[in-house]
Amino acid sequence: MLSDDFCADIIRDYFNKTIRRGNYFTLDGAIQQVLYRRFKRKKEDRIIGELYRINQFRGIHKVRATLQGKELEVFRRTLSDLAEINVNPVTIPKNWGISRIPNLLDAYDRKVDDEQLKRKMEEWGTPASAT
Repeated sequence: MLSDDFCADIIRDYFNKTIRRGNYFTLDGAIQQVLYRRFKRKKEDRIIGELYRINQFRGIHKVRATLQGKELEVFRRTLSDLAEINVNPVTIPKNWGISRIPNLLDAYDRKVDDEQLKRKMEEWGTPASAT
């Protein structure tokens, strides 16, 4: 059988490649998260510009399909910058009436951590309710 850690790594890898890390925000909310970080103006403009483009195209894959060479490298760097500040580049439509959706992988990680802690507590003979 596969270990829990191995399975969790596979899930994280797949998740990061398809859904991406970061909390979901409306476009305005994502822009506010970028502005809050007070990046240099050029970096800030690049990130916000890509947020607008991804929002307009309605997805990362559609934007990526239009890029090549240097533009594609800059796009990838921007996606990485957004991941570093925990912002998913795909934004929530305003008409949903939701301003933020926490990233599902974070909930998964907390659940895995809780389960591992319970197992360790049982191994040590400590009731799980003591945590």
